[in-house]
Amino acid sequence: MANRWRAARGGAALTAAGTAAKRSPATALLAAALAAAFASNAGSALADQPPEGWGLVWADEFDGDALDTCKWNIQIGDGTAEGIPGWGNNELQSYQPGNVAVGGGHLVLAARAEAAGGRAYTSGRINTDGRFTLRYGRIEGRIRVPAGKGMWAAFWMLPSGSPYGPWPAAAQSVYQAEYELCADAVVPLALRNVETFDNVQTAVPLGIHVDDAGGALALAELEESRERGRVIDLAATGGGSLAIRAADSRLRFFGMGPVEGASLAGEIQFDLHLFAEGTDPASRLLVKLDSGPAAVGLAELPVAGLPTNEWTTVTVQIGELVRNSGGVVDLARVRSLFVLEPVGAVHLRLDDVRIRCGHKQPHGCGIAR
Repeated sequence: MANRWRAARGGAALTAAGTAAKRSPATALLAAALAAAFASNAGSALADQPPEGWGLVWADEFDGDALDTCKWNIQIGDGTAEGIPGWGNNELQSYQPGNVAVGGGHLVLAARAEAAGGRAYTSGRINTDGRFTLRYGRIEGRIRVPAGKGMWAAFWMLPSGSPYGPWPAAAQSVYQAEYELCADAVVPLALRNVETFDNVQTAVPLGIHVDDAGGALALAELEESRERGRVIDLAATGGGSLAIRAADSRLRFFGMGPVEGASLAGEIQFDLHLFAEGTDPASRLLVKLDSGPAAVGLAELPVAGLPTNEWTTVTVQIGELVRNSGGVVDLARVRSLFVLEPVGAVHLRLDDVRIRCGHKQPHGCGIAR
């Protein structure tokens, strides 16, 4: 299921590979499970070094031939022994030790259609309870999950030492907000709580601004597939950029960006399909956010480090963009919410550009006019 999981200190909240984060008043521990019917291996490895300003405190590269039980516990059963049959989620499997394996640098949590413990399916579940906890920091992992009906892989935080008792009584969800910038086409900016999927803010019109650098960049909107819908196709020979901006105003990002010694939980995510044909392996992609032409923060993505001929999700921390600007980006007056600038020859497709944030307080982060 996963190749690497790492923990680092320096942030103000816990995040899990850009997905939903869990937080408690005390500390948090890692847990992973595959409630499904097939096994899956991991993709490419994570970066060798943590981001600037962070210190690595824990990691598992799964480079042995068995699970490191100094770091992980293997959970067994269907939750009945813990007083939550079906693990509180109406799960259909019984977790078994034989469904957890390590080899070739991968952890595999295998779910199978076989009877055990009064259930028709088996799967694997591990956690770090009593072996590792982290009060503040960032957790990330490289995980490949299976597709198909009934599949439910998970990687999440659980409370440790909570005065409210064990999960689920002690679980506390971080407030999360997500802003869609481009999904099937550029859409009006709309906030939705990613836990309840409710829209809670009036939409802000957005537009795409293209600098074709005298014909060096070509942009088209096309139908990718029935599942993905319409995407942006971009081909460049060495210049130009694509920017998504509010049509008639500057926008204020709050509860995101750098604070002293750390970053609040805010990030830009987008889905990227990079074609090997038409792309120079020595080229780069610059991801930018700005509050004006002279106030630009950027992150550099070498193409050689990105997968080709498949869709992948790219995440860039907003705090990193602001720090890389020397602090000149003003998050209270953002002009370009997302800029993609190729340096060198590339052919790619872009979809589902979004901005996400998390905060311990309801509505503690977001985007406003």
